[in-house]
Amino acid sequence: MRRPALRRRPRRRSRPARSFRSLLTASSWELESRNARETDRLGVAIGRALKGGETLALFGQLGAGKTALVKGIAKGIGSDTSRVSSPTFVFINEYGGRLPLAHVDLYRTESLHQVESTGIQDHWIGNTVVAIEWADKGLQLLPDDRLEIELRHNSIRSRTVRLHATGRLAARLLRRAKELHRRSTSVGRGQRKKTLPS
Repeated sequence: MRRPALRRRPRRRSRPARSFRSLLTASSWELESRNARETDRLGVAIGRALKGGETLALFGQLGAGKTALVKGIAKGIGSDTSRVSSPTFVFINEYGGRLPLAHVDLYRTESLHQVESTGIQDHWIGNTVVAIEWADKGLQLLPDDRLEIELRHNSIRSRTVRLHATGRLAARLLRRAKELHRRSTSVGRGQRKKTLPS
């Protein structure tokens, strides 16, 4: 008796697994800021990329450029940047614009209880963007989904800036910020070329 021919299942082409490097670069971005203008440009790109409700956790030593970056972010959302300063003595400053921005400075806090007493948790509602300097002092209270921004000294003017997204909302923000920064850098280069003598 003849056996019925067995049907072979069509082979599925296996997709190449994403490497750890590609996963890392999808959620992280590192660049060099050579002066205050470039730090401001990065901040503006982040500010323009914001949709509302994001948390920005800033890390870095004194003078690393955290407040300068927040000033650029405020400019990017249309705030009055003349009002932007480190809120060291009041802990939180609030700015208007396309989105509400809460600028938090935890430098003078000495315990998690003090961080809680600043009222920082009251700002994680609606479309308020929360930018936190010295975020390492309140990590346990921060949302799991946040954009971490670390600024490190290279020299008197130069900084290395590393951005890392810890969730989907932050990852989308990071992608938009990278694209806007790339565009602004390209425009800036084009403008410099036009001003060069022929």
